[in-house]
Amino acid sequence: MSNMPKKVAFWFTDDLRLQDNLALNWACNHYASIAFIYVINPHDAGPHNYQHKAIGAHRMRFIYQSLFDLEQQLKTLGHRLIILEGQPANAVCRFVAEQNIEALVCSKPIGWYEQKTWQVIEDHLPQIRCLAIWNHTLFKPEQLSLTQQKLNSFSSFRKHVEYYKFAVQPVGELPNTLPQPIQVPHAQGLTLE
Repeated sequence: MSNMPKKVAFWFTDDLRLQDNLALNWACNHYASIAFIYVINPHDAGPHNYQHKAIGAHRMRFIYQSLFDLEQQLKTLGHRLIILEGQPANAVCRFVAEQNIEALVCSKPIGWYEQKTWQVIEDHLPQIRCLAIWNHTLFKPEQLSLTQQKLNSFSSFRKHVEYYKFAVQPVGELPNTLPQPIQVPHAQGLTLE
């Protein structure tokens, strides 16, 4: 581990778990020290078009409960969850710059807005290795050459997968030991308590 790159930030997005998290496993296996971050965007809780909120009260409560659980799991492993607040691209870029992070890893974003946010981060941090790892399905997208005909029904999709005998991505178990925590001042980040 001594010749590994030093500092990585793992950005939890919609994958608030330690188990079955291929992106997290990759980061833990390739870096000597790690910081775990999550960004709360206050804009998501406010009204948008037609008074619609991006995140409603029930979903927000579920997210906070999940964050609290994740934070407790990390504490038992000697780490902490650093919760940033603000527009995600700005908050992540600021954290990476302040902590002299060498790499940023997260699960590959799926949504349009999330992809745009990731693109802004990559554009603003050209000197940082930014790696988004597919973590959402049993199969990697490049394994499947899907057409509308193959997606007309589940049976046609199933037959396609069975015919080519695609290998299922292995479930990502948490490594036995995590990289060392990056020492971040407790004043940085929000608390859930």
